[in-house]
Amino acid sequence: MKKFYFLFALLLSVMVASAATIPAGTKLYLTPNSNWKVDNARFAAYFFGNGDAWVSMTKVAGETDLYEVTSPNKSYTNVIFCRMNPGTSANNWDNKWNQTADLTYDGTNNHYTVKTGTWDKGGGTWSFYGQTEELLLGVSWSPDGTIYPGDNVTITASVVGQPANSTIQITIDGNTTTGTTATWVAEEAGEYTVKVACIGSDSKEIGSKEEKLKVTAITSEWGVYLVKPSEWTNANIYSWDSNGNPTGAWPGSAMSVTKIGETEYYYYMVRNVNEISVIFNNGTEQTVDITGVTGESYFEFTSKNGEGKWQVKNITDVVTAIDEVAADNAAVEYYNLQGVKVANPENGIFIKKQGNKVAKVVL
Repeated sequence: MKKFYFLFALLLSVMVASAATIPAGTKLYLTPNSNWKVDNARFAAYFFGNGDAWVSMTKVAGETDLYEVTSPNKSYTNVIFCRMNPGTSANNWDNKWNQTADLTYDGTNNHYTVKTGTWDKGGGTWSFYGQTEELLLGVSWSPDGTIYPGDNVTITASVVGQPANSTIQITIDGNTTTGTTATWVAEEAGEYTVKVACIGSDSKEIGSKEEKLKVTAITSEWGVYLVKPSEWTNANIYSWDSNGNPTGAWPGSAMSVTKIGETEYYYYMVRNVNEISVIFNNGTEQTVDITGVTGESYFEFTSKNGEGKWQVKNITDVVTAIDEVAADNAAVEYYNLQGVKVANPENGIFIKKQGNKVAKVVL
């Protein structure tokens, strides 16, 4: 009977020459069920297809009920995990108590768990155990410049060589998201650990990557405004000072829209800088360089110069004078960062509107 079984297995391996193989030196793992663990049974693996070989399994250090084996000397097409008589040392069918079905290896999932309640050929599941050299994890976020309390942050995980049936998790500030992207509203100033982890189908961590995300305190904040030109449907603000580019690399940061009185403006709140130079642009057209911008400032287009760039004039004094008259008796309104009006704002960052004046405030 055993000889017939061996001949059949060899014939099958020839018929399916294109099947996945178990290369020499491959580590495979076994988790026996409670049935298999009784009577101090030991465990072995029988490799076959392209010859055959028995190899004893050993317990994995630091693990509970996990055994490993390394495939010997050549590639095989199949493996059978066996529960063996502990009173014997030789691995053969006479000393076998129970066995799995004929199993194939997919090249990634290396850990077989015997199905609960079964004894022989009762099924089981493959999963991944350990970390492969091919698994590479990375993490990035946007905005990629300075992040302040209240900013909406998008965290992205990059993954190379992800094992089959595994998942990616992103964790920040105690919150975990499954997938390769996560969103987070930056909290108070400080450093936060961003962790990207690959989790196997057995719920164990295969590998992880950690980076520190810094949230910078807001020490000053003021707005730069551009009267919304009819020629543009969007606007960015690119800026520079002695320390770099506060609003990011070209074309800068997208500007929001607000209405002051009867006039619509593009605006951007500049943080933690005293003086900057700016260029407004829509990705195609741009203004001339506007230097020496300090404090809340308002601008509007005039005409294009010989280079096709829009020239601007500073209307801060005019707008400020109107604001001061209108704001004295105007009611104060608060909005959250999504533009929803808030009746009783507290413990957060809000947009304060009084008359024609708009500013972000921390309460």
